This record gives sequence, C-alpha cells and structure tokens, in this order.
Amino acid sequence: MPRWNSMVTLERLKCMCRWLRWPEKLFALALVAFVVLTWLPLTGSWRTLSGIVATLAGLLVVLKHLRRGVRALLWRLRNRLIVAYVLIAVVPVALILLLAAISCYLITGQVAVYLITSELEERTEGLLVRAREMLSYPRAQRAERMSWLAESLAARFPGGVELYVRDRGEWRYPQNSSMLPPEFAAPEESGLIMRDGRPYIFARVGSGSAEAFALAPAGVELLNNLAPRLGAVSLLRFPVDGARPSPTGRTQAQPPAERHAPAPPPANWFDFEVTWFGLLNAVSWEDPRHPHPYPLVVTSRPSAVLQTLFSRRVDVFQGYLSTALLVVGILFLVFELVALVTGVSLTRTITAAVHNLYEGTRRVTQGDLETRIEVRGNDQLAELSRSFNEMTANLNRLLRVEKEQQRLRSELEIAREVQNQLYPRCIPQVEGLELLARCRPARMVSGDYYDYLALDGCRLAMALADVAGKGISAALLMASIQSSLRTYVSACMETGGAAQKVNGLGAARLVGHLNQQLYANTSAEKYATFYFAVWDPATSRLTYTNAGHLPPVLIRGGRAMRLKTSGTVVGAFPRVDYGEDSIELEQGDLFACFTDGLTEPENEYGEMFGEERLIDILVRNRNAALAEILDAVYAAVEQWTALPEPPDDMTMLIARRI
Repeated sequence: MPRWNSMVTLERLKCMCRWLRWPEKLFALALVAFVVLTWLPLTGSWRTLSGIVATLAGLLVVLKHLRRGVRALLWRLRNRLIVAYVLIAVVPVALILLLAAISCYLITGQVAVYLITSELEERTEGLLVRAREMLSYPRAQRAERMSWLAESLAARFPGGVELYVRDRGEWRYPQNSSMLPPEFAAPEESGLIMRDGRPYIFARVGSGSAEAFALAPAGVELLNNLAPRLGAVSLLRFPVDGARPSPTGRTQAQPPAERHAPAPPPANWFDFEVTWFGLLNAVSWEDPRHPHPYPLVVTSRPSAVLQTLFSRRVDVFQGYLSTALLVVGILFLVFELVALVTGVSLTRTITAAVHNLYEGTRRVTQGDLETRIEVRGNDQLAELSRSFNEMTANLNRLLRVEKEQQRLRSELEIAREVQNQLYPRCIPQVEGLELLARCRPARMVSGDYYDYLALDGCRLAMALADVAGKGISAALLMASIQSSLRTYVSACMETGGAAQKVNGLGAARLVGHLNQQLYANTSAEKYATFYFAVWDPATSRLTYTNAGHLPPVLIRGGRAMRLKTSGTVVGAFPRVDYGEDSIELEQGDLFACFTDGLTEPENEYGEMFGEERLIDILVRNRNAALAEILDAVYAAVEQWTALPEPPDDMTMLIARRI
C-alpha cells in the first residue's frame, strides 16, 4: 500500500511538472533557493539575487495567470458587454465626477481664501482711513475722538484696538497702553504685523513729527468674524521661509496656538469639507521693513461658500437658483436611471439572443437538427435567430436529401454491378480474329451496350448500341436490348442450328425484329443506334447491319475505310426495312466500331474531338496490341476534354484479322 501511494504521488508530480511552464518552474526554483540561502551562513548577495529573480518570476507568473483569468472572464458576451459599458459609460462619468469634485474643491478653497483676504484687506484699508482721521482731529478733542473711534471700530475688530497719536504730544487709547510703534520707512503703512508671536492688523500714517498708529489683534475671533458663515479661519504663527527672528537675532519659541472654530456643518451628503491655504505678507514688530509670508488656512464647505456669495440677492431670479439646480439634479438622476434600465434591457436582449444561438449551435453540433430557438422582437438579432432556424431547417432538409441521394447512389451501385453482369465476361476464341471491347460510362450506369456471342463454335456475332440519354433510363433500355438480342439469337439456335438460322434469317431481319420489340415495349422517346455483325471464319467475311450508328472504320494497309449505314435507329418507328452488307477481312485488317462519346467531346474552346483524330490514332497504332490501342484512344479523348469525368458514355469495339 505505501508503495502504491508513492507511485500515485510520483505520477501526480510528473503531471504537475508537465503542466508547469518555465515561468512557474523559475519562480519555484528561485523561491526555494531564496529560502535555503536565508538559513545558510553565506553572504547576502546570492540571497538578494535569488530574491530578485523570485520576485520577477512571481510577477511574470501573476501576469500570465491574470491574463488567462481575464480571457476566461471575458469569454462570455455578457462580461464583455459589462466591461464595455464600464469603459464607455462608468469610467468617463466617474472621471467627470472626479474632475468636478476636484474642480469644486479647488474653486471652493480659492474662493474661500479670496473672500477672507478681500474682507481682511477691506478692514485694513478702513483702519488706515481711521488713522488718517486721527491726525486731523483737533488736539483739544483728540482724546475724546479717539475713544469714540475705538468704540466705532469694536464691531469690526472684536479683539479691540490700540490707538496712538504723536503730534506735539502723545495720545493713547486705552490710557494705560504702553505701545510704542516701530519705525517705518514709508509715510503710510498697513497690513499684518507679528507682535510677540501673535498677528495684528496695523495702520500707520506719519510725516515728520506727526504720526498716527492703529493696532487690532488678528486672532481667531477676528478671522472668523471676517465671514461668519464661511467656516474656520486661522493664521499660522510661523513664516513659510523660517522662524520669527527676535531682536537679538535668536529664534523665539512660538506662543501656544489658539483654538480654532469648527467647520460649518454639511448641508447634504455631497457637501464635503474643504481646506485651503493662502499666503499673507506680515512684518515683524522688531523688523517692520522686511515682510515674511505667513500661511492662512481656511476650512469651509461648498454650501458655505455659495451661501456667503449669494447672501445678498442682486436680482429677482437668484432665489430660484437652488431650486433650478435641484430640478436639474433630479432630471439627471431620472435620465441616468432610464439609461441604466435601457442599457440593462438591451444587454439582456443581446446576451439572451447570443446564448440561445450558442446553445442551438451546440445542439446542432451534437446532431439535433430539429432544434429551434425562440425569436423575440423585430430587430437584427431577431432576424439572426430566424436565420438560424431557417438554417437548421435547411440542414435537416439537406440531410434528408443527402440520405435519399445515398440511397440512390447505393441503388445505382447495385444497378452498375447488375449492368456489369450484362456485359460479356469473356471473349470467345474465334479462328482468325482477335476481339476486345471497352465501355467507360459517364455516370455510374451506362446507356452504351456491346456484346459478342459464339454461334456454333466457329462463327461470332458482335453487337454495339448507343441508347439515347444517360443514366438509369438509358441503362434500362440497354438491358432490354441485350435481353431481346440474346433471346432472339438463342431462339434461332434452338430451332435448327445456329449457322442455318442466322444465315437464313440474316442480320437485317434480326435488327428489324429488334426494332419492333423496342417500339412495342418502350416509350416513344426511347430509341437507340445499333450495329450488328456476324463473323464467318470459313469465308473471312463480316456480314453486318448498321441501324443509325456511326459508320465503323476499317484500317487496311495504313488507309482507313468507312463502312456505310444500312438504316435508321431502332425503337423509333414500328416498321423499318434494314439492309445488310458484307466485307471480306484480310490479314492485318483492323476493324473499329465506336459510339459518339468518343468523337463528340469538346475542349475548352468548344471544338469537338472528331472522327478524323480518332481515325488518325487508330492508323498510328494499328500494329499495337488491342488493349494498347484502346488505351491510346481513351487517353487522347481525356486529354482533349481535360475533365475529371467523361461528358458521355464512351464505348469502342475493335477486332483484328489474324
């Protein structure tokens, strides 16, 4: 039992090795080498190399099997259509939505920063205007006016303001303020200034001995008051280009950060949070001549930005903007749902039609030609399904026709075997004459007929006929001729001796009797050309009757002679008088009788082979063996027509006087 298990395991390993290709084998070897080298006290270069090879081979194996998996997944048309729809519809829509989201994020952030910086600049400009006013106040009323000014600025600067005026004296607000403005180079300055690590808005106006300075904290309270419904705004307390310098040139620690206001709540699911940065130039209290960029952080939402932008109606249609956007969004969703339902319906129609065609094709492959598939709709797929049903019906009909043709071919083969039995099986040995005949049918059965009969041991009767038409009907008439001829000859031989009866009756009488039999027992359109001859070795004469057949050819001394015709065809008329002739054959004479299948075949130019070419072949081969003469004749005709099958039955009977 253990031996059997080991053999099974070994066989499985062999099958696995045959299944694995070189990427899998390389990956396995590299992985084994990496694991082994990890535990061996060797240098890490080989371990690293084996790890790299294992990684690359593993990636190659993954890509190979991933490609195979994708092919298997995309084999079905449904999966291909899903992938096509994803690439055509889902991916572009997703990219458009992603682009819209990114654009909305960028625009929302930039607009939010723009709103904050614009409001901050506006308030800074307002503070500068107030600083100019302080220099214009009368000295006697300056303190009172400065107090009133500070109270008026309290709404715009929630953290309060500090005011300072130097003009032949000093005025401060509040009174306990110890602020001493730094020295500026320009007569008017405004903006942000960092004092003790905290941001402030300042405005300074001065010329000569007169100077006015206003300072307001720019903390979270002020920044969030710039656009109350916009979101959280903060100014980071370190410059982008380095730490805040101290008066002594050393780096000071930053003060603790203030607690920022939270972002506004979302208005809907798509109201995402946006955080954007901007840069504001600020000078330091210690060095007001060199500004540094400080990052401004704004956290908001698209709904808050839109609410801030459209908080004031500038026209009568502004109130309907949100409603219009909502309607457009609903219409978009409705259209998308309609498109989705339509796409799914079309996909199911296509996949169902293809699936039905696939299943129908499989059943047809298995031999079920009665299968039909369901036809739905009136489109190209429905027409394809109808065409499939028509094709299977035609195949079924053609199969029945093929079976019928096979039956007919088998019957024709039987008829051919029967007809071959009608031809003489052996050539009678007659003194002074050698004889040979050959028939090549155009179809499986032939309408040509040849025969030779030994009459009394020394005489020989020869017959050759060409029935009108080809195929079964001609073969049946040929069998009738053969039966009538043999029956008549046998009757003559039984009633008093072959020599006496045949010579007394004559070849013409025999052909006339055959004509009456065929006319009485066949249809009017059935007839045949017929040649009948009797060879008498005692007199070396050939007595014959030609009933409408092609004139036989006699080759004597290199010259050809045509033997004349004695009457019309047999079977066409009830009573016909036939004549007979005789000719003495000399030693070496070649006698040939043939059907029109050897003379009337045409080449590709429509030119017939003709009797002249046939006679020429007989003359040139007159001294050859009879079989060689027949081979030469048939080869010449086949070469002339260049057809795989003869167009007509070809039969020839030749005899030589020896």
